[in-house]
Amino acid sequence: MATQDRYFDYVVSGHSVASLVALKELQSKGCSVFWLRSPSPLGGVFWGRDYGELCFDRGMMLIEPTSFAVNQSSDVTTYDPNRRNDVARFSKLVDNYLRSIGIDCKQVLTPKMRVFDKVVDDLIISNRVSSLQNLPVSVTEIMRLELSEIASGFAANPTLHASNKLNPSFDAVSFEAASIANHGKVFHEIFIASFADKLGFTDLGKIPAKYHRSLWLPLFYPETLQCGLTGDNATLDATFFSYPARGSFRGVIEKLRPLQKLPQADLADVKAIRKEVSDTRFIFNSGDITTRRVIWGDRLGELLSLAGMTGEKPSRGSMASFQIYYLTIPKSNLAYDFSTVFVLDQSSRIFRVTDQSSCSQEAGDLSRLCVEVKEGGAESIDLGAELLKLGFIRSRSEIALIGFENAQLPFPGFSEMASAKRIFDKMQEYYPFTFLGHAAAPGTGSFNDQIVQGLSAAN
Repeated sequence: MATQDRYFDYVVSGHSVASLVALKELQSKGCSVFWLRSPSPLGGVFWGRDYGELCFDRGMMLIEPTSFAVNQSSDVTTYDPNRRNDVARFSKLVDNYLRSIGIDCKQVLTPKMRVFDKVVDDLIISNRVSSLQNLPVSVTEIMRLELSEIASGFAANPTLHASNKLNPSFDAVSFEAASIANHGKVFHEIFIASFADKLGFTDLGKIPAKYHRSLWLPLFYPETLQCGLTGDNATLDATFFSYPARGSFRGVIEKLRPLQKLPQADLADVKAIRKEVSDTRFIFNSGDITTRRVIWGDRLGELLSLAGMTGEKPSRGSMASFQIYYLTIPKSNLAYDFSTVFVLDQSSRIFRVTDQSSCSQEAGDLSRLCVEVKEGGAESIDLGAELLKLGFIRSRSEIALIGFENAQLPFPGFSEMASAKRIFDKMQEYYPFTFLGHAAAPGTGSFNDQIVQGLSAAN
């Protein structure tokens, strides 16, 4: 805690992965850094959940070491969180950085999806569009007709074509409108609307299309789907994923702990923040600290309050509510090997199952399963019966429920996006800080984004 007025090269706030990366990099460069600690766990959601000696990730968590972005870059100063999916240019950089801090990542099994009672290669996050061939003929015939009509329509007016996702004109397009325009109604209902419904997003018309990946959902070109229906993946490279070998994301966070004891205080101990010419002063009861550079990794609302700025306050927007169950099960009781499986069957509340033991390639007889489930209110769910019905397990015996939690996923709609931009522009006018995570831009809280943000902030 600050006990007298002191000057630091940097003040870094927050416990996010981005904040920890920035702290580690600045320390390694010999900068003097003051750390404002958050009440949240180190690494935020990536710290996971502890149940005795067992550690679970909070849902599906994977690292994307490959990307559809052909022009890979190592210049993090060019990273722009406001540019849609700009982090894709830095996939190789993220992989190299993790190796540099001692994290060995191994490629996981190709994610799967369960649709029409079949388990096939996933297209939701892995882009295996050739899996469309596994759908019933009656469904694929309708898709072909819809996609043919879509192609004809785009020939006359390509405004909503997914190739325009980076154009400013696309900012006002809803995900629902863009999905139907590019995928057709049948694909939209099977792969987009049904999965969003399990997450609790029933009105995709309120969500900007450019942030579709924040819901883990795709926005394909119609030509890509046409190729997929013929069994051709050539128009779109498959995405591969990796995971910390024989560990978890908790191990990554441990590696990102500051190199040595830092001067620090709890954010709750800050009484006010004041701008002084080119410096920023953080006011405490027991003395102040001053810096020229602030890297802000907490919520904008906290900063607005401490800066004494009145007026519009940030909104978290819509909230997806779901449940996460943590289980152990003998590996011999699993019907097949998998990393993660998206469950699109509307007859089940389960929407995703991840075998975290498979992802980490760890030895042992037990698998750690993370089962993500649509919120059911007071309605209970018999996980053993559901997993058996969906073909994940051979029998209901020896399944141990280790833990459970209610989870939420914030997702801003159009109005919240406009409000956030007004607030951000106002903050930058008075406090030109470097912002991290969702404070930097909506939809930039992924693990890859946070690694790149932290490296960029330290440069």
